[in-house]
Amino acid sequence: MSESCRERVLRGIPRWLLRGYLEDLGGTISDAADAAPDEDLLAGAGWTARLTQLDDYRIGSLRSGQVRLTIRGEPAAVETLMSALEPRLFRGGG
Repeated sequence: MSESCRERVLRGIPRWLLRGYLEDLGGTISDAADAAPDEDLLAGAGWTARLTQLDDYRIGSLRSGQVRLTIRGEPAAVETLMSALEPRLFRGGG
């Protein structure tokens, strides 16, 4: 059985908010021993996700937080999750 993996670095979305989005989409926090203090592990139906806090992205004096999102699992489950997550990742300014 093949496994699918998708990885993205997201800027401007805090880790706690991204974790909430994944929980809303059926993920539950995992207490895996291999999670670092700056990571969250979640598991859902056919997928697992790792959120890793990265150093802020800097442009001159401007700073933006960034998080690496890694999703692994059954190809159909990963695609379904990403399709549901994508609209939540669009954040308009205001």
